[in-house]
Amino acid sequence: MSGERRPSEITLERYAFIAAQVVLHEDRPRAEVLGMFALTEPAWDVMVADWTRRMVDEIRTRSGSSAPVAERYPIASGYATAYARAVREAQKELDRGEDEATVRIAPGTPRDEPFSVLGASNRAAAEGRAARGKTA
Repeated sequence: MSGERRPSEITLERYAFIAAQVVLHEDRPRAEVLGMFALTEPAWDVMVADWTRRMVDEIRTRSGSSAPVAERYPIASGYATAYARAVREAQKELDRGEDEATVRIAPGTPRDEPFSVLGASNRAAAEGRAARGKTA
């Protein structure tokens, strides 16, 4: 991995952010998404293995405690929190769409809904995301 960042050089929050981007952009080649972060697929695989090992080790060594989950498992709970935040923020960006403009047809008609400039209705886009298992 000459010149590439080692997993330990990536913060947990950054790792969660990149993981969310990989999942949210599953329609694009993974190498392309990782390239936006100056990562190769082999480097990403090492990073995933490293962070997964850290979380598994944490769970193995800290199980059985009565401490709150966030205190007992700071890496795993930190990842879950950072990943959820990254997905929420990315989803806002994906849903916003810079090409959208609202066109209204007479109120109460079946065609009274927002349309994008490209001609696909926002409702149809939301239904498509829902059909693929994503929230609208």
